[in-house]
Amino acid sequence: MVGRLHMDLAIVLGKQWELSEETISDIQNGAMVVLQDDGLFYRSYRGTVRWWSEHASSTPVYDIPGEMGTVLVGTCKDGSTWVQWERSTTCSCRHAYDWCLYKVTGRNQGPYGDSDRTEKNPLRMLATKRKKSIEVFI
Repeated sequence: MVGRLHMDLAIVLGKQWELSEETISDIQNGAMVVLQDDGLFYRSYRGTVRWWSEHASSTPVYDIPGEMGTVLVGTCKDGSTWVQWERSTTCSCRHAYDWCLYKVTGRNQGPYGDSDRTEKNPLRMLATKRKKSIEVFI
């Protein structure tokens, strides 16, 4: 069996969207990102289905191993994909600690820092900022 690949969400999104250095930093720091893509990212990147998620999604939420932490993928009511790079894997002591930090600070906890870009204030990647068609992550 071939080892699993680990996603660097900033690199993957940077291949598909025009990203500023500030946006890359926000992604690495755990920003909630909404992609105006009609669910294309969600359909293209598969991971392990979460049995529970603290994030609202119209479809099952996937965990994709990140280079550090885990990348969550779900969908919004309008069919857009949402993604978030979390510092910790689900159901770990570190994830429980990160959730407590989120509740106290109101900031998502990412692998490289924290972000005020939560579900209430997500980064929005508009279709007009797309570079090219999506490359499927295997």
